[in-house]
Amino acid sequence: MKIRFDLILVGVFVSAAPSKPKGPLKVSDVTKNGCKLKWDKPEDDGGKPITGYMVEKLDKSTGRWVPVGKTLEPEMDVKGLQEGHEYEFRVKAINEEGDSEPLETDRPVVAKNPYDIPSKPGTPDVVDWDVDRVDLKWTAPKSTGGAPISGYVIEKKEKFGSSWDEILTTSGPDCEARVPGLKEGNQYQFRVRALNKAGPSEPSEPTKPHIAKARFCKWRQNIDV
Repeated sequence: MKIRFDLILVGVFVSAAPSKPKGPLKVSDVTKNGCKLKWDKPEDDGGKPITGYMVEKLDKSTGRWVPVGKTLEPEMDVKGLQEGHEYEFRVKAINEEGDSEPLETDRPVVAKNPYDIPSKPGTPDVVDWDVDRVDLKWTAPKSTGGAPISGYVIEKKEKFGSSWDEILTTSGPDCEARVPGLKEGNQYQFRVRALNKAGPSEPSEPTKPHIAKARFCKWRQNIDV
């Protein structure tokens, strides 16, 4: 009698959650309300395709990890930070079997712009005027705050007024403006704020009081003609 033995090999495949994303977890382009995060794919996907990454943030003032969102790519733009707060970030890789261990940032990041508001401009001078307008000139701020000056905000206050009112905003770095819409006989003061990406500067010192009136009398102009 001849006995035959067949050897059957059975392969067992075990899948698992992925390893944590490969670091470092890089933070860039930090502003007062956001930043960018970037990392590398995990070295081991656990035998199943990576279906995404979960990003979380920790506000040091609360001490709690909260979700930022999920992304398919190993990078994310983070929004909704609070200016001046310290944050840490972490990211987990995800497949059908579950979440990886988190990859965390090396150190806290402060949510702030890489630039500041400008210093205040020089005191404006009234260089020309008429019954209903003035022409102002001033000197640029000594510090731009690290970002270009995008314009100036002109404010006015009437003699018996209690507050400064914004009347116009210029575009560009030129240190001059024409202010229209004045009422003949009223007394005004003017001041200027410089603008950049961070916002408006502190106001300049105000002009001396100016009465809205014609610079040249009509009868004098007729004689000159």
